[in-house]
Amino acid sequence: MTTQKRIAVVTGSNRGLGYAISRQLSKIGNRIILTSRNEADGLAAKGQLTSEGLDVDYHTLDVTNDGSVHSRWGSARTVFCRDAKVWWPHSITMVG
Repeated sequence: MTTQKRIAVVTGSNRGLGYAISRQLSKIGNRIILTSRNEADGLAAKGQLTSEGLDVDYHTLDVTNDGSVHSRWGSARTVFCRDAKVWWPHSITMVG
């Protein structure tokens, strides 16, 4: 029997609180999808965390644009962290 990692999509995770949340969630065994509006900053954050051996990936995402959110994550089973709050639209369900 295999166990799957939980996946957390953390918005604004290229710096500050989002970055810290990403690091801590990854350290306890979650796979993290870093997101930010600025691709260069997001990829830099991904590089820093992967250099620590953490399981992270990156996608450009603008949470202020509904089309951006739904085109990328409309059917994903994820947890979104936004501005230190956990947020999930009705079309996305929280894992476990």
